[in-house]
Amino acid sequence: MKQMFYLDKFNYFQQSGKQVIYNFKYNQMKRQRFDLLEVNKNSQIEILGFLYVNQSVVLGQYINILPLKYLSILHSKSEQFHVDFSELDQTNLTLITLWIQNYNIKAQTKLENFQALQNLILESTDFKDFSVLKNLKLSYLQIKDNRMSFRDKRTICQLTSLYQLHLDNCGFREVHLLQDLTQLRELTLKNNSLVNSDFMACEFRLLQKLDVSYNLLKSLDYLTALSPCLVELNASHNKIGKLFYSDEHDVINVEILNLSYNKLFDINQLTRFTNLKELNLQSNKLGEKRVKVLKQLQIQSLNLTSIQCRTLNCLNTKSVTKVIMDSYIQNFNSFNIFSCQNLHKMNIYSAEIPNQKLEQLNIVKQSTEIISKGNYYGHEYFGNKKLSKFIQLLIFGAIQYQL
Repeated sequence: MKQMFYLDKFNYFQQSGKQVIYNFKYNQMKRQRFDLLEVNKNSQIEILGFLYVNQSVVLGQYINILPLKYLSILHSKSEQFHVDFSELDQTNLTLITLWIQNYNIKAQTKLENFQALQNLILESTDFKDFSVLKNLKLSYLQIKDNRMSFRDKRTICQLTSLYQLHLDNCGFREVHLLQDLTQLRELTLKNNSLVNSDFMACEFRLLQKLDVSYNLLKSLDYLTALSPCLVELNASHNKIGKLFYSDEHDVINVEILNLSYNKLFDINQLTRFTNLKELNLQSNKLGEKRVKVLKQLQIQSLNLTSIQCRTLNCLNTKSVTKVIMDSYIQNFNSFNIFSCQNLHKMNIYSAEIPNQKLEQLNIVKQSTEIISKGNYYGHEYFGNKKLSKFIQLLIFGAIQYQL
């Protein structure tokens, strides 16, 4: 008996002139049916997505008749079904991207047959045999919620064609295993119980983006040895109290730095980040005195939510274009908004902004649109003003003024 699928969604993509996405959803209800087996070899389908197919799937007989380049098999429920590629025709394997979520991959599945495969995403698949990946020329590999043995980790380290590697909740504690992957441009190691930052001594000389969020790091020591090309670092949700405990003084070229949800008590060493443009310090109880160093930096985008900062005087008014702050601000009058010549967006959550300051904002020349969320009167007050350049002021909570 043939498996039947009804057409759940249909989108036509003009990309490359002929890419078509079919999303099939299996259901026993009497609805419009679409028999995938009736698709012939002349079809131009290159991207195929299975959504929530509530049974095990044998895909070989389907893939063989299509010139597929992208295949996704996703399931949101807790029970896991099997994906079986056992009927693959090795003469017609054009697949470039494979994404499997919440399906167990059968042991006899031979992923190494996908010689064109470049991008592989395995989420909650309980994949067992990583050795098969050695025969692939993967440039992108993402593995999530998959416990990996030491042998599995060693296998990953042999994938020297990788440019992007994402290991989320995979039990990685010794990042030194990855030190041979010197060609990496992007590395994600979130949710891996990393404690020591000494792994940064590994020389990923081409690395541009690093995500070590949701670990147990206490500092960013050895960061300068990691990569001179590093542009973006996400170290949020760790236990960082001080940026560096070592005596290094080298300049760091990172432009985007996320240090939110840590235990920072000292940020004076931020002056080493000479190219820093975007900084997130949310939920670090730094206080007023400890953020004064920010005035020395050329930061354009700054998030100071929940750091108990009571004024805006820590801002570098010449460089800042975007600011996010919150209800700890009390001395709004002491801040001259006219001095922020390049300000485009300011989010202020639950701030008590005095009436005279709102009157000043009404005539700021660089403004064209000021939006208030969470307070209807704010929208009424600013909604009909015609101003010149773009600025958003999002005011959440109790705004102290009268119309």
